[in-house]
Amino acid sequence: MTEAEISQVDRLYDQYHGCHYDEDNNVVTLSPKLGSTSYKMVEITEEVINVIEKGTYRIIYQHRDMEGMISKPAVISEGTIDRSLARTILRIDDKVGSLNVYTPDKDDAKEVMRSANRPCFSKDPSDLILTVYLDGMQNERINGIGNMCFYGPILTQDFIVARINKLSDEKFGFHPTVGETYTFAEDLGGSEMKFDSTEFGLTVAVKDGDYHAIIDLTPHVPKGTVYKSLISVDPIPYDLVQLILTDDKRAGELSVFTPRREDALYAMTEAMGGKKPYETKDNKGLFIFKCRCFLRGKKDYRKPKIAYRE
Repeated sequence: MTEAEISQVDRLYDQYHGCHYDEDNNVVTLSPKLGSTSYKMVEITEEVINVIEKGTYRIIYQHRDMEGMISKPAVISEGTIDRSLARTILRIDDKVGSLNVYTPDKDDAKEVMRSANRPCFSKDPSDLILTVYLDGMQNERINGIGNMCFYGPILTQDFIVARINKLSDEKFGFHPTVGETYTFAEDLGGSEMKFDSTEFGLTVAVKDGDYHAIIDLTPHVPKGTVYKSLISVDPIPYDLVQLILTDDKRAGELSVFTPRREDALYAMTEAMGGKKPYETKDNKGLFIFKCRCFLRGKKDYRKPKIAYRE
């Protein structure tokens, strides 16, 4: 591009993103509204991140093309910026979030976002916001990415996967491993088991007296999406049946299936300490397959349940 064309592009980036980037010299220059100061940038590495002092702030820049797509590696300023400039950057409200702030401490990141009058939440770093994985505070009011305050160490892909699995265990009681294999949360035994996602009952031979785990994520699937419940290929031990049915921490994404009514009634009655469970007249939309269920109570549709064939 000619110098005139480069200057025109720089003005557009200043207008929409609050700065422009000189890749040849690895320099970010703030827009005139932000003071037109230039900052030497460096690659974001563990060596750079690990020596940044707590309580200080730096610029993180993620270059995006004119369509908002990431097109160059994210970089961080060699030097620090003052807190007032950090607040100003966080108020830009750029939907694609090219110009950002970094500080080592999570509490400092949250505080500077709030002092900029930007209510925030901790964003999942597995979303591709930067070309490196960092935790960050995101403006909860903006429709888009927004200008974020990143914090903490660089995260590895393995660390992120482990974190996601832990969150899945806490919320659902299981996490996927490979293919259609799932691992139960530690408090549910931690065992690994293969599940079947084909039409319920056609490929899984469920014998009378056996119990199988059911995974049903229907409440978390967008309306209109075809979703099939999953059933464990092999039966589960009775102690796991009781762990699932007595689980009070989760919303019933994990339940149990057994063919016979008397076996279902026996298991749920034991899980309720001898109390009589509520029996549905039909599946009430609980699962996509035809069944009846025993619930803890008449309104306990989003708690662990046990289904049996009609």
